[in-house]
Amino acid sequence: YPNGEMNWPWQPSFQATAPAVTNGGGLTIVFGGAAHNTGSHYNTSNGRFTAPVAGKYLFTFAILMNPASATSYSRVLFAVNDSDSTSYGDTLSQYNSSSTSSYYAISASVILSLGANDYVTLENHGTDPTYGTQYGSFCGQLLS
Repeated sequence: YPNGEMNWPWQPSFQATAPAVTNGGGLTIVFGGAAHNTGSHYNTSNGRFTAPVAGKYLFTFAILMNPASATSYSRVLFAVNDSDSTSYGDTLSQYNSSSTSSYYAISASVILSLGANDYVTLENHGTDPTYGTQYGSFCGQLLS
């Protein structure tokens, strides 16, 4: 590239929005909207991003949690093909307060090597549910 810039107009990427309220226990957090979804590889019905080609992908999320009790905890994990792992990043956070009206945000990023047709989801493994459909996003893009 003569000017040092690379332009991939069809580079797979997405920014999913509007997360459904999701309880813990390993349930997939489904983001029902998309600010953008280049290539339509994020599915707003099941919460999956499916890699169209093998490569390294960057994923990030930020989401608001709703404390279930004064001693509850949150843990949202990335999962590849329904297999989650703390090696993809771990958001374990204990909410320790006398009030359950203080919502709090968690976030994480990861770079994953995926094969074509591998899929990535977010799973809620904590005791706290996610809060509301306005408060969170899940993003991903092909790096190389």
